[in-house]
Amino acid sequence: MNPVMMHDGAAADLRDGFPDYEGQRNGLGGQLRTAFESALGRIPENPRAYANEDDQGNRFCPLHRIVYSIVY
Repeated sequence: MNPVMMHDGAAADLRDGFPDYEGQRNGLGGQLRTAFESALGRIPENPRAYANEDDQGNRFCPLHRIVYSIVY
């Protein structure tokens, strides 16, 4: 299993998204964090599970109930 490394920009997106989501509804920021961590656990287990590749070969893992995707 390959290690997961987060791009600095992705870390900033997550950090910035937390208060935005939490401001929309109490607890929604926590749901963002939970969905993100869950997806990070799924991707290394089966990296080909998400076949939505772009022209550069990137895959997109959408987060459940959150309007974010992890690009890898």
